Amino acid sequence: ALEYTWRMALQDKQNAKAELDWLRELVYQRSKLVEISLTLNSTLEPDRLPQLIIKMATDLLHGEGASILLLDENTHDLYFAAATGGDPKELRKIAVPMDGSIAGTIYRKNEPLIINEVAKDPRHFSQVDAKTQLQTRSLIGVPMRIRNEVIGVLEALNKRAGEFTEEDIRTLEIIASTAAVAINNARLLDARSEERRVGKECRSRWSPYH
Repeated sequence: ALEYTWRMALQDKQNAKAELDWLRELVYQRSKLVEISLTLNSTLEPDRLPQLIIKMATDLLHGEGASILLLDENTHDLYFAAATGGDPKELRKIAVPMDGSIAGTIYRKNEPLIINEVAKDPRHFSQVDAKTQLQTRSLIGVPMRIRNEVIGVLEALNKRAGEFTEEDIRTLEIIASTAAVAINNARLLDARSEERRVGKECRSRWSPYH
């Protein structure tokens, strides 16, 4: 009876510790998500945003890296806007097809995806691993949406402990939603700045006092 009581007390202690750890992680995640929202919405530089997003996604999902793929309006392929450890200019040259790639599948189906054994998935686009020196073992990806339109894919790679879960999907979807809005706002601001620049140039060129 004493041994049974001791075992039950030990189990209760372990359960209490697990619940406390879960609560701590939940509080950490919620505070980081608020921080992410504030940071991204105050950053209006299109080139800087993707780097901020992948860093935050990596930290929050306890992964080794992350990547953002956006739609190329001309080719209708995806391209890497950012990936952990990679040169953005070099990554930009890699066209990721909609068919036959993991990111393309996420984009086309507009659904999240978890792959905890990437090496066994023929859709894995391994060219990026060579560019970033980061071997992808596990991956979680979600679509990035503006209203009902998918503009890209956000992926996190190689969870440091355990496997990616449905809870990780929910967390990454929140980041992706905030990131999509921030990227769209930065693009709009950039386009307006370019319009003003061109307008000013035209007015200067045709001014009678020029």
